[in-house]
Amino acid sequence: MYFWKEVFLLIFKTNFSRLNFYSVLPVVIYAGAGYFDQIGEPNGWKLVVIRILIAGTALLSYVGITWVRKNEPKEEDEKELVI
Repeated sequence: MYFWKEVFLLIFKTNFSRLNFYSVLPVVIYAGAGYFDQIGEPNGWKLVVIRILIAGTALLSYVGITWVRKNEPKEEDEKELVI
């Protein structure tokens, strides 16, 4: 628990950008789901879930590029996060 608290504090102390987060997260999900899709072991409903995850990463990338960029706060609007 202490480790994750330190990770979140480190993220929020730096200039955390949701645009960067939504750019990296789909790559990580795609790599994990793509690995299990390529080994060919899962079948049935597990394969369907993996393929849905792979398709969902495309949607998450789209959100990261379009929606977040429009709603990204300007430099002067950023406020410090207090936990």
